[in-house]
Amino acid sequence: MNDVQWLREQTSLTLSVTAVARVLGVDERTVNRAVANGQLPSIRVSSRILIPRLPLLAMLMPETPPAAPAPLSDEELDALAERVAERVIAKLASAITANAGAQTATSPPPRTRQQ
Repeated sequence: MNDVQWLREQTSLTLSVTAVARVLGVDERTVNRAVANGQLPSIRVSSRILIPRLPLLAMLMPETPPAAPAPLSDEELDALAERVAERVIAKLASAITANAGAQTATSPPPRTRQQ
């Protein structure tokens, strides 16, 4: 499991500096400096620094995945199935015609009965 996947699966709203350092692959002091510089969002509870999980995840994965296409209606599915069927039939007919022509050209002459 990679660190981003681990981060996604967490249920807590915040992470410790230690956990964030592990996810980012840096030293805890680097995370503390990033918090002090405003590079990482943080919440201070007494002397403890907590990093909100969802904003951190958004920073690590700024691109949102493309939206799934809308499902096709029954009419659209029927039209698509008809177009596919027409193409398959046309290709089969072409292959059968080509095969028949090839067999005629290479077939030996018919046998005649000798008496």
